[in-house]
Formats: sequence, C-alpha cells, structure tokens
Amino acid sequence: KGKPWVLSLQADKVASIQVMNGNLSYLSDMSPKLLETWRDQIEDENTKPTAEGWLFLDRMVTRNAPITIRNKPYRKGIATRKHVAFSVDLEGAYSKFTAAVGLLDEVMAVGRVDPRVRFVVKADGKELWRSELVSCESPAVPVALDVKGVKTLVLEVETEDPLDMLEYAGWGDARVVK
Repeated sequence: KGKPWVLSLQADKVASIQVMNGNLSYLSDMSPKLLETWRDQIEDENTKPTAEGWLFLDRMVTRNAPITIRNKPYRKGIATRKHVAFSVDLEGAYSKFTAAVGLLDEVMAVGRVDPRVRFVVKADGKELWRSELVSCESPAVPVALDVKGVKTLVLEVETEDPLDMLEYAGWGDARVVK
C-alpha cells in the first residue's frame, strides 16, 4: 500500500538488480559453522579449528576482494581452504539452494598447475549433490537444489591431494530462497 517505487538508473552502470523482499538469504549472512577440515592424517584430531582461517565470507582467501571464479566476481559467497565442511541452519524455512562453485582465481595466481576439488552438498545428513572433479580450467558449476523442509545444510570441499595447501574453493552467490 502506498505509492509504488520508481527507480531510475543508467543501464550501462548496472551489473544486476535483485529484489529480495526477505525471501532470499545469502549463506554468508547466516553464520555458517565450521564442522571439519583436512580429513586426513595431517590434522591433529584433538584440536578443533575455528572458522577463522578456513571460511572467508564475501571475500577471497588471501585478499580482501570479491570471490572470483573464472574471472567472474561474486559479491556474496563463501571461500574456503581445501577439504572443509561447514553447515548452515535452515530450520526448514527455505525451498531452494543455489550457488556457482569452482576453484578461486587466486589459485591460478599463485602458480598451481592443476589442483582439483569436488564440491558436496548434504541435507540433514543425506547427500543431495556431488560435483565432478573441478580444476582451474573448469567453468563455474551451477548448483540448484530443492531444500524444502531441510533443517541443516552442509557444504563440503574435498580434494584429491591432501598435501596441496593452495586449493581455494568458492561457493559464489550461495543462497537459499523461501
């Protein structure tokens, strides 16, 4: 009720417009919780790492810049180091999860030739989706999943090489919609 909004913009200056009306939430704004890192023998099982140094909200891993996958910047998203699992509480309030996943462009910038990772999404303990192996040459992989009724969403990044320290992965525009 009331007057409709009028918005005037120069078309060549607009990259995108999103009208959210409270129906869309970015995972980076939902306090993701670090669950585990490095599922191999290198990690000391007696210490639980904090999210700091493992999850990077709305920025790259090594610098304060937007997440970038194959030269496309994502204003919102979550960047991680390799072999990380984190969760987001959805409380059954959302119906769809979407993201664009891939290795971050900064991986190429540090000179790695061909690191490869796999992205996994689980809902309430059940695997919903698993990507093929993704390399620096792979395009961003779109993810669109039904999460109706899901209480806890878990996102994981698995690696082929447990000793490779320079595998940085991105969940660009990771979000849920009611």
